Amino acid sequence: MVLASLAIMSGLIVEFAYNSNVTYNLAMNEKDRVQAYYLAESALSFSKLILKFDKEARKLAGEASNKLGRTVQIQPLYEMIPLNSEVLRGVAQAQEGTPSEGGEGGEGGEAPSASGSPAQALGGFNVQGAESFLAFEGDFSSEITEEEAKLNVNAFVNLIPGDKNYDRLKSTLYHLLLTDEFKGMFDDKFRGAKDLAQNIADYSDRDDAQNDAGGQDRGREGVGLAAGQVKMKNAKLLSLEELMLVPGMNEGIFQKLKPYLTVYGVDEKIFVCRAKDPLVKALILAYTENNTKLEPLRDENTDLLTKATDAVLNSCPDMQAMANELDKALGVAGSESSPSSGESGTKGPTSTLPGATTRTGAPVGAAADNFSNMIKNENKIFTVIGIGTVGETEVRLKTVLDTTNPNPNRWPMLYWRVE
Repeated sequence: MVLASLAIMSGLIVEFAYNSNVTYNLAMNEKDRVQAYYLAESALSFSKLILKFDKEARKLAGEASNKLGRTVQIQPLYEMIPLNSEVLRGVAQAQEGTPSEGGEGGEGGEAPSASGSPAQALGGFNVQGAESFLAFEGDFSSEITEEEAKLNVNAFVNLIPGDKNYDRLKSTLYHLLLTDEFKGMFDDKFRGAKDLAQNIADYSDRDDAQNDAGGQDRGREGVGLAAGQVKMKNAKLLSLEELMLVPGMNEGIFQKLKPYLTVYGVDEKIFVCRAKDPLVKALILAYTENNTKLEPLRDENTDLLTKATDAVLNSCPDMQAMANELDKALGVAGSESSPSSGESGTKGPTSTLPGATTRTGAPVGAAADNFSNMIKNENKIFTVIGIGTVGETEVRLKTVLDTTNPNPNRWPMLYWRVE
């Protein structure tokens, strides 16, 4: 009986100890998650502050450009000064271990040289203040991306099928699908890319027709769809994941296409200065394809396409300078002074590309043909991901902010998610 009692009691004690240990670990994990959550919140708040100062820095750069008479380009502050508490701790520790000016050799000691360590270069870094601020468990960081540097698929909703801007946007999407990144994704490269771009445009635009270039109607949407296939939405997308419902889309194509697309923005224009190279090249190809001044540039002409891309990006953020330099790179004569659309009988720029001939039947050099009408020089919508880490626990808060208002406290939140 004694042995049996001991065995039973041992089993009960082990069970109680195990349950207590599990409960304790759950409580500690929840504590770490709460801490990580609020660290991620801190990252979002600091990101707002950095975006505010970035807008002010860009304003100063614009004023400097006007005074100097040339474009002054600056890198975004959120890239020059990445928000990461772990990095700040490392800088504080390095700065703390650096001898002061009056260290070795007394007050007459030599000051740290400019070619010393990065910590020495941060002479104004407040080590004590940083250590006091960073005296918490865990770390936070953030990731900031520009939404208007992507192609806005919801812009099709507000554009008229057959309109020049509608065709340009769809053409940009088509040429993006022709890049090497999508190689092997379609059975027929050109037909597959064209059909998918057509379906994406038709999925979100307002009418129920299959719209071809120039406003040609190829019939009603949904004709020929297999049983069970989703009909076109003909309204704005709430998220990019809705594109998986578009006929012809699959998981492989979607994951490749997702970094270039967005559902946020007020128009179809793209902040080209921060766009990825494949999208910039697709935009240039769409510009030449829907331009009355010159023959379309071919995707295979990589040398000229690279030259044109460099001409655009090196002229950022001056939109007219970008348009002029692009026309120069494409061999368009008279690109410096585009005639106004109101001057009747005035001939616009003509193409001097080898073997190219100027199109006829449209007002050459019209204002609508200018590359500056396809782009914007500022991004106002940002995706900010705040990351909080405590031990092995990580919390990611994703939000999309509209920074149009100069007051960060009045920036509306377009999206919010705990990942």
